[in-house]
Amino acid sequence: MSIICYANHRYQRQHLQIYWNSSNTLFQSSGYLTVYLGDLIDFLCPYYDNEYTNLNIEYNTIYLVNENDYYHCNTTNYNPLIKCNKPFDLQPLVYTLSISKYLPYPNIPEFADGQYYYFISTSMGQLENIDQHHNGLCYTKNMKLILNVQKYTRHYHEQQRKKNIETYNS
Repeated sequence: MSIICYANHRYQRQHLQIYWNSSNTLFQSSGYLTVYLGDLIDFLCPYYDNEYTNLNIEYNTIYLVNENDYYHCNTTNYNPLIKCNKPFDLQPLVYTLSISKYLPYPNIPEFADGQYYYFISTSMGQLENIDQHHNGLCYTKNMKLILNVQKYTRHYHEQQRKKNIETYNS
């Protein structure tokens, strides 16, 4: 499964896990998610159990960019959120985003309801070009994601959450 959703039933917050790899069907479809203030998103880097695997090993860098650079697959003026450069480590690399208006840490994105946020990877998938700033998998494999951040309201959230789960389970 490409997206896993956990919900705390007491507060109805989502905890999404997104496998950040070009084989994820999310990138082959819309690449669009509606999330709510208070939700958590884990970006899971590609991870392999055995360094002698015959699989195509993929290396990525994830960037948060503006809308224009999203559509042009450009990360020139951005710092990476995470570099997925350790696919054989003891544990997968995970970058967790808290979809919150106010965060006490510097260099962590803050989110506002009613806004869109754009994530892309511009590497070609190999370690030697993990820092490439143009095109790459964003262009060739549609490795980009739009987050539509909404204010949490119980009624609306319940309807949208059910719709999200039905969409990603089909």
